[in-house]
Amino acid sequence: MRKVKTPFVIISAERFTLTNGENQKRHQDLLTQLKKDGFKTKVVEGVYHGQTEKSILVLLDSKFLSVDLGYMKNYGMIFDQESILFVDSDRKAELHFPATNKAEKLGNFVAVTKGIAIQCNNYTQDGQDYYVCDLAGVA
Repeated sequence: MRKVKTPFVIISAERFTLTNGENQKRHQDLLTQLKKDGFKTKVVEGVYHGQTEKSILVLLDSKFLSVDLGYMKNYGMIFDQESILFVDSDRKAELHFPATNKAEKLGNFVAVTKGIAIQCNNYTQDGQDYYVCDLAGVA
């Protein structure tokens, strides 16, 4: 029997054009709102286009996946984010662009060593664990 994995989104409220203080406030505002709306969250570090940002991993309810994903896209628009990372229960990853409602397949969300992750332009760090999208099956 296959163990079901919970789908999730990784989202940030930070913008590289803002000060550290502004980004800290935006991060806290998003985290507070997500918790108020009943989402389970975990703070992680994301690297997007080589820029490090504090991000939030948000667990989604499989029964209400399209509704929860819609919420995350709305948060992305509210916080002026270019994209959010969606990972389904099979660990297939997609980058969703809230402003255009388009998505880009990225392959599988997989664990890698720190050495591999830091050579990439995009990765997620969760404590001592590192993850990238492997681009498998995308072409």
